[in-house]
Amino acid sequence: MKKKQFISVLLMALLIIVGCENGMVKKSMEKAKIAMEEKAYEKALLSLELVLEENPSHEEAKTLHSIVDTYLQATQLIEGEKFAEAKKVIDQLDKGYADYTIKEDMDVLKEKIETHLTEIDKVAQVLTEAEEMFNQQQYEECKATLITHVIGSLSEHVNANPYATSEQKAKAEELVAKSQQALDEQEAQRVAEEERLAEEKRQEEERKKQQEPKVYSREEVTELLISLDKGMAVDEDPDDDFFKDAYINGERCYISNIVYPFGNDYHTRMFYVGSQTLTVYNLDYQAKGTIYEDQDFEWGGF
Repeated sequence: MKKKQFISVLLMALLIIVGCENGMVKKSMEKAKIAMEEKAYEKALLSLELVLEENPSHEEAKTLHSIVDTYLQATQLIEGEKFAEAKKVIDQLDKGYADYTIKEDMDVLKEKIETHLTEIDKVAQVLTEAEEMFNQQQYEECKATLITHVIGSLSEHVNANPYATSEQKAKAEELVAKSQQALDEQEAQRVAEEERLAEEKRQEEERKKQQEPKVYSREEVTELLISLDKGMAVDEDPDDDFFKDAYINGERCYISNIVYPFGNDYHTRMFYVGSQTLTVYNLDYQAKGTIYEDQDFEWGGF
């Protein structure tokens, strides 16, 4: 009799425990579904884990746990810009997700992953093309391509590509910086070459100038004659043949009043003085001497 009573009590205790456990499971499942409706997926996951702790074989709890966990994993991978890995996780998604409220968010997530992967591939192609431009020394084109399609520019009012990954943006910025450096070097070389050519031109002009005979003005010839006490150049009178300049041996000669030695005395006579050679010619165009800035006449006789 006592033995039967003990067994009855034990069975009742077990029934109570099982009932409590079933109540806990049911309550946790309800909380999980409510959390999913509120899009509180981390909270839902905790409730599902409680269910599985109490009843590891609970099929719906296992299904929902897999769905929610997949969603959270994929979301975390997307935040880390690991879209390819996120796609692999999503591809293993339990098809039963379509029966729950998470379906809308899951579909949005799947579309986001697909869109990003497509756009990331496009950015990768742009980077490949930009690298080719850089290698071909098309630095301006390289910069423009990367600014337009990847990193954007505040000064040029171009928005950055929202799908480019941090790694892709870093690579694009590096290429832009290298392109700008190459352009700066090209500009420096261009300026240096222009300066070199200008200096060569200046030196050539100076050389030609030094090679060309000096052409003295009438005033300079007058100053020279006066400094030597040898007379002065006379102003030309185009209407008087006697006071006209002449062209002798290819150079213009100024009509001048020259003091020349005559015996033991000095006489004044009209001569021509060459504007280049400072040669003194008589009125018959015969060379009679030379004027130098640092010495006296050299007479050749009369």
